[in-house]
Amino acid sequence: MENKSTSFDLSKRKYFLGTRKCCHDEYMIFEFQTKNNSLKGKVTNIRFIRDSSSILKGTIKDSIIEFTYEEQRIEKAHGIIGNKEIKIKLNDYYQLTLQEIDSSTYFKKYLKAYPKLITLKKDTIIGDYLFEIKVSDWNSRTHYGKSTITIKDKASKKEIQQIKSDAFYFYNKDKLYFNYSEDYNFDHHNDLSFSTGTNGPYMSYSANYYIYDKVEKKFLRNIEYENIANALSFRVDTINKIMISHNRGSSSIHYTDAYEWKNNKIELVKSLTIDKQYQRKVILKKRIHGELKTIIDEPDSNFTDDEMNKVYESFWN
Repeated sequence: MENKSTSFDLSKRKYFLGTRKCCHDEYMIFEFQTKNNSLKGKVTNIRFIRDSSSILKGTIKDSIIEFTYEEQRIEKAHGIIGNKEIKIKLNDYYQLTLQEIDSSTYFKKYLKAYPKLITLKKDTIIGDYLFEIKVSDWNSRTHYGKSTITIKDKASKKEIQQIKSDAFYFYNKDKLYFNYSEDYNFDHHNDLSFSTGTNGPYMSYSANYYIYDKVEKKFLRNIEYENIANALSFRVDTINKIMISHNRGSSSIHYTDAYEWKNNKIELVKSLTIDKQYQRKVILKKRIHGELKTIIDEPDSNFTDDEMNKVYESFWN
């Protein structure tokens, strides 16, 4: 399949968002530029913490794109450029759809996935708060230590609260990953999360989450939120105000669950279980009038690809 009339002029720097076919999640961001059919750029994983982007290099010929980049090992990609999107496959496993985004969106997504690396020698001001961060007994092998985060009012310098933990992940003694740019419970106030490393399923990104309490006027740790967010992949749908987690029990069994906030509690609103190994076992549940009901329960569905697409559409709609 070739398309020589591509709408992407990659002689100029272009930015793309890569979405995984399996999970409908934002997985990577790309920066591409070509010269004489030689491709150069960067690839940044926005699902799993890395210290920096990886340099990619490759070729484009007759709308066929091939490139490699290196993380722990050499990663390879192969794909086809279409008029509106690029389809690629990473190491013959993850299938990604790349859609062009502008530079502003690219850098916002980069900063969202890689929150500011905080230097402990300096006080850091974000929004209305001054964050003072200290760590002692830091272990260079485990990257953990005894950390104290003091949160103060930016203007008055009055202390609001302290958060202490020995579970926060410091990339090195001077760098802590944390995020104060998202509203996790859709109450129009940003919340906090602190990286705890890669303690999620299959060594995926994990964090401790602190939700702002408007009554106490403090950030309170929410373990219930951590239980759904520390998944193989997780995303927050701010438009529909739902949280979606994706896990797997093995290479063939996949679980996708969607949650809502209701009366300050997290509630499961729909779930999809698919076992691809055994004739596509499919279980779909949705909450209807307050009750979680089974919509599909097919232990040996033998669904075709078109029928499976309808199942996915039913889940997402």
